[in-house]
Amino acid sequence: YVPITPSILAVTRAEQKIFSYLQYRACPAAFEGRTLGIMGAAIEGHLDSRHAVGSVSGHMYRSMPRFVKARFVVPPDVATVTDYEQKYLLILRLALETGDITYMGAPNPSSFLRLTALLQSHRELLMRSVASGTLAGLETLAPGVRDAVAGRITAQPARAAALDRLTTLTFATVWPSIAMVTTWTGGSCGIALGALRGQLPGTTRVMELGYQSTEFRGTFALAVETPGGLPPLHHTFFEFVEASAWDAGRPEFLTVDQVEPGRRYHVVVTTSAGLYRYFMNDLVEVAGRHRHTPLLRFVQKGRGVTNLTGEKLYEAQVIEAVHRAARPFALEPAFVLMLADESTSTYTMFVEGGRDDLPPAAAFADAFDAALGAGNLEYHAKRASGRLAAPTVAWLQSGASEVYKAACVRAGQREGQYKPAPLLYVRDSVLSREALEALRSPEP
Repeated sequence: YVPITPSILAVTRAEQKIFSYLQYRACPAAFEGRTLGIMGAAIEGHLDSRHAVGSVSGHMYRSMPRFVKARFVVPPDVATVTDYEQKYLLILRLALETGDITYMGAPNPSSFLRLTALLQSHRELLMRSVASGTLAGLETLAPGVRDAVAGRITAQPARAAALDRLTTLTFATVWPSIAMVTTWTGGSCGIALGALRGQLPGTTRVMELGYQSTEFRGTFALAVETPGGLPPLHHTFFEFVEASAWDAGRPEFLTVDQVEPGRRYHVVVTTSAGLYRYFMNDLVEVAGRHRHTPLLRFVQKGRGVTNLTGEKLYEAQVIEAVHRAARPFALEPAFVLMLADESTSTYTMFVEGGRDDLPPAAAFADAFDAALGAGNLEYHAKRASGRLAAPTVAWLQSGASEVYKAACVRAGQREGQYKPAPLLYVRDSVLSREALEALRSPEP
């Protein structure tokens, strides 16, 4: 139901050109070698009216000039592979063809974590494939995909031997020339990004992909390693409502010149595609100014709030508390999911710790509880009075985030726009009660 008109596609192309220039200005070295891009399919299906349904980013990819597409190691046809495991294995195999990858881009950093997990679990198979130029399962692909990748998977015995000599296979060891990664850095994506950074070359810079959605682009990042971005005022009319005013039911609509640094706002947009005063259900923070224009940082979806006893917990607070609790244990969690159970008025935090030697769950739960209390005074008061029980923590096995992502995709989320919600009520989770009980067991 979101209108994608010819005029809005032209706007999207223009915005993509602007962002490409900003990326090149920020890190020219990223454009010297090959590009590893992961995005959605341009066409995922058709309506009864025969209009196509798909990913705008996939459409932009397919319509790029041929000489630009030639720099990408993964052809756009691969995005149409429906088997989740097969698609990522194919992306990884295509990337292994060369060591000259200098740029990586994907909406969600968890996509890259998935590649490194496959690199470990399928190492022997992949080394044989690189050496021989064959890959099991290619014959099952749709003809268009098979034709697109046929000439890209070649025998590289010297490359295979060099990879096989590596003790560990990470982005830093396999592709040491990666200069820049472009991805979402805000909200829940910041958790996966923290785990990804430890696998990248030390010189790799990260550039925010920008606050954007199917409806519109909300910001352009102006430089690397900066959380805020510049809103494209020439394409979208923005209105803002301060979060506290919205929650109190007394919204005061502000224009872009009236917002203040450090404050958080809900976003309402009017676009040239026909959306009029459209409520995005997104919470952004003003992260500073560029001249007189506010720089916006995506914080979370507006619905990412739970309230069992009056504590009114926001997912941004949960993310910050996880990071604060993880530091003393030298952890970089790859995935977190906190579920609020209204039947028992309790919170359970599920954490993929990112390593084998995890601390006791109870010790991490205590640190997490203290960090939540420091960031939310109402939570602290409810805990101190005993109205809210202490949260429990359950460790998840490595790779659990991908299993959860696959379950969300099966439940209807589009993979190209997947943003894991780290805070949910049990009733809103894709997990069954039986699955939750199994996850709460002492073992990961």
